[in-house]
Amino acid sequence: MLIAMVTVKAGKEGKVARDLMDALFPYDQKVKVSGTDFSGILLLETSLEPDELLKLMERKPIAHLYKVRPFLHYSSFDEEGLRKALLQILSRLNVEWKKFLVRVRVRGNKDVKEGELAIKLAKSIEEELRKKGDLKKPEIIVKVDVIGKHVGVSIYKGNTFIHISGYR
Repeated sequence: MLIAMVTVKAGKEGKVARDLMDALFPYDQKVKVSGTDFSGILLLETSLEPDELLKLMERKPIAHLYKVRPFLHYSSFDEEGLRKALLQILSRLNVEWKKFLVRVRVRGNKDVKEGELAIKLAKSIEEELRKKGDLKKPEIIVKVDVIGKHVGVSIYKGNTFIHISGYR
């Protein structure tokens, strides 16, 4: 199952969750939308491929829905586990890249500092994969979302989500 983070207007989570279910159910009868402890954040579980999900969301606009971000990796937060998963994902990318940027967003976990985690992950990528961190012109952007005790990872080239075939 694919897990995606859905950002919505605060206070409209219930309406957006119902509208998402209505929009996706004809394509995936096992789709689930659940709330989180954080205003404006929903989690979506679907058997659709990320590209299918994103295309459906473009064709079926939903009021108060800001963004759908599919995760290539979603698990309980563990810094070492995250580092290993991220390196595995990046080593399997099917796009050329030499320069990258790591962006970390933390919600509801006071033990994790955005800047420190971003620096640690970037250093691992530089050392293990021999790539170069670049704040101005990265070829890929690694987005790490810590949501309470969980973490999700997405990779983008420009504004385009990069999906690794067969990897969830």
